[in-house]
Amino acid sequence: MQEYLKGDKVQCWEAYYIRNCLWGQLYMASSMDGLANYAQHYHEKHPGEPVQYFFIQ
Repeated sequence: MQEYLKGDKVQCWEAYYIRNCLWGQLYMASSMDGLANYAQHYHEKHPGEPVQYFFIQ
């Protein structure tokens, strides 16, 4: 989280976390970019709200 806070914050926290988390890189590497892109688009359309994945509930 400190790397994110020090950075330029081009992407929302959720997208940053998904792109950089170890478990995602190990177990779902092919899906992480799509999930991060979805999170960023959701954040842009709904600023200030937590990202909700309609397909993961």
